[in-house]
Amino acid sequence: YQRAEQLKRQSLLEGAASPAFQNARSNLSIIRSEIEQVIRITQSQGSKIDKILLSGGGSKLPGLLDEFAGELSR
Repeated sequence: YQRAEQLKRQSLLEGAASPAFQNARSNLSIIRSEIEQVIRITQSQGSKIDKILLSGGGSKLPGLLDEFAGELSR
């Protein structure tokens, strides 16, 4: 646990080049696909999603918002 916390804090200092972000990036496509599916289903039912909230410690990874913003802002 302590090692994971240390790596997370270090990644906040290193930015998008950090090992933690690079490892997380491989999972981002799965998360993005799930979010896009929810958006499509919601839109097909005549509703609209105005905001997506990212929470938890991982949400503070540098560059994470940029990864999602470009793809989901359509």
